[in-house]
Amino acid sequence: MVVHAVCGHHHFALGYLVLYPGLGNWKGLLPGYNYLDNEKQTAFANGQTGWTGVHEWEKEMARSDAKFGPIFAKFASMPIEEVAKDPQALKMGGRLFASNCSVCHGSDAKGAYGFPNLTDADWRWGGEPETIKTTIMGGRHAVMPAWAEVIGEQGVADVAAFVVTNLDGRKLPEGTKADPVAGQKLFAANCVACHGPEGKGTPAMGAPNLTHPAAFIYGSSFAQLQQTIRYGRQGQMPAQEQLQGNDKVHLLAAYVYSLSHGEKAVAENAQ
Repeated sequence: MVVHAVCGHHHFALGYLVLYPGLGNWKGLLPGYNYLDNEKQTAFANGQTGWTGVHEWEKEMARSDAKFGPIFAKFASMPIEEVAKDPQALKMGGRLFASNCSVCHGSDAKGAYGFPNLTDADWRWGGEPETIKTTIMGGRHAVMPAWAEVIGEQGVADVAAFVVTNLDGRKLPEGTKADPVAGQKLFAANCVACHGPEGKGTPAMGAPNLTHPAAFIYGSSFAQLQQTIRYGRQGQMPAQEQLQGNDKVHLLAAYVYSLSHGEKAVAENAQ
């Protein structure tokens, strides 16, 4: 049985090398590789010539850039608000979003645990068109410090109680042993530097508005807030400038902007 299995792998490998380039100057039997001419090969990004899967991907990207590059450039020369009104631009931006952003923000862009909803009016770093583009281009790194060792377990509960009752206007779970008044004093001494005296956040620092439960991407329940205050949070938005380039990011920014500024989104945010 083992011998047959090994022979089967050998037959597969030989068949692959017959069909695809891989044996010296052999170009493979499948069509599409006859452009491989050792005397006329062009070096790829890594300086090497010849066929590999990476080189094929590079060729495909080059063909795509040649076809769509002028369209991307046209939209990149327009203000983001204008691009966000163009159906063709939104369709292209939607495809870029699906390929590069949906794994974190969801296919509907409504976020997930630890990832913000891009369709509402809550923006950690600001929702202006150029700010959205800056976020996508350079990425963001938000840091919420851990406070348990500074204010203690009772302090964690008290601050969470203050946020829930005074800032969010919700009620605490029954039997909760926490003092919102004490929490307000701790908040004033430790939290206002980032979240502001009224808890409405500081976009320049990525500090969310604590008066909106939707701004809590790690959960807004009393227990979840305690976890955030106790252990802190660190969120990383990867930079897309090197991966996508300015023109594609411009389209992405317009698409993301449209998600919260389209007629439907504006009506939902107003409710």
